[in-house]
Amino acid sequence: MPTRNELLADHFLKAAGIAAVYADGAGAIDTVDVVGIDAAPERALLCCAPGKQIDIAAKAACRVPMERIRPRHWRCCVRSP
Repeated sequence: MPTRNELLADHFLKAAGIAAVYADGAGAIDTVDVVGIDAAPERALLCCAPGKQIDIAAKAACRVPMERIRPRHWRCCVRSP
């Protein structure tokens, strides 16, 4: 059960309309239009501006064959112009 603070953070993330790209160590990549706080720990979360998630996913897909990603190394926010 999420705490009150987690529920509040989830509400504000969804209200802000922050998009995201999820990637896992096996190379699977997924996009979402609105991100919440319920990200799985084995998946990397790349936050981005709405409408930019397809570009970020394509860039992430290009990196997968070259290096084996560990999601914890990717846990950051990506700024999109």
